[in-house]
Amino acid sequence: MNEEQDILGNGTMKPIHIMRGVPGWLQGFQGNEFQMLLRKRPQVYHWRETRPTDFHKLNKRIRFLYKVLNHRTRSW
Repeated sequence: MNEEQDILGNGTMKPIHIMRGVPGWLQGFQGNEFQMLLRKRPQVYHWRETRPTDFHKLNKRIRFLYKVLNHRTRSW
């Protein structure tokens, strides 16, 4: 039992606390692609001037997913 606790820890550390190399807006995120892109857009807003094509593609993908999810998911 003690060997398992040494390897796994005592349960106080969550996976979200040991994530390295993951953007802050993505740490601990659970959701679909649409929700992820909505969280990403404010963080990469500077792309409007520096990477306009990528920013346009991001907004285009958000609009597409909005239409698809709005059509396919129930509202109740």
